[in-house]
Amino acid sequence: EGYYRIAGYLFNEQLYSDAYRYFSDVVNNFPDSKDSELALYWQGNCAIKLKDYRKAVNILFNYLSKYSGGVYSNEAGELIKDAMVKLNDNRFADSLYKKIINNTKMSESARSKLLLEYAVYKFPSDRNAAYTIFKKLRGMNLDNRVKEKLDYWIGRYYKAEGNLDRAAEIFKGIADTHPDRLGAEAQLELAGSLKENNKPEKAAEEYLALTYVFPDYKDIV
Repeated sequence: EGYYRIAGYLFNEQLYSDAYRYFSDVVNNFPDSKDSELALYWQGNCAIKLKDYRKAVNILFNYLSKYSGGVYSNEAGELIKDAMVKLNDNRFADSLYKKIINNTKMSESARSKLLLEYAVYKFPSDRNAAYTIFKKLRGMNLDNRVKEKLDYWIGRYYKAEGNLDRAAEIFKGIADTHPDRLGAEAQLELAGSLKENNKPEKAAEEYLALTYVFPDYKDIV
């Protein structure tokens, strides 16, 4: 516990190299302690801060393999995707995809989170490959958060493919039921879909709704 507290203090002071070393000590020397899970996640976070993105991905992948239902399982998946974007290395990303598929120790919950983040990473450069993974995920037992995010990205796929009515339907369903960032992003995509579909008045209404339904997300509004 002492090492973990010191590591946390160092992280908050932005002394990421020192924090990494202390978190690593917890993971390696006290693997059965209650702090070991948390330390592994924050070790990966330190690697992100230090811009060692390959190391971060490997650490966070190990975190999800070992603690698939862990406290930071959702955040770990998102950090892996962010690190892959920073790396912009498709070979490395594709090798990670193979590791996800072939890891027999990983739970379906953890696998689905990583598959979704990989698909989101692939979407800008190869949305058809991403959609293939989206369809694969549809057949898996998904956590609610993964399912909701998957629906959003399927909407993005339909919008990119020009199926604007279907995209708008998906985005509206999400925006109407999620008073959070995902809902705000869906509301913005809904307005954009209507605008592209030559429905400027309805699009204007949805853009306006974005400002008063989701006032807490000014970066989106």
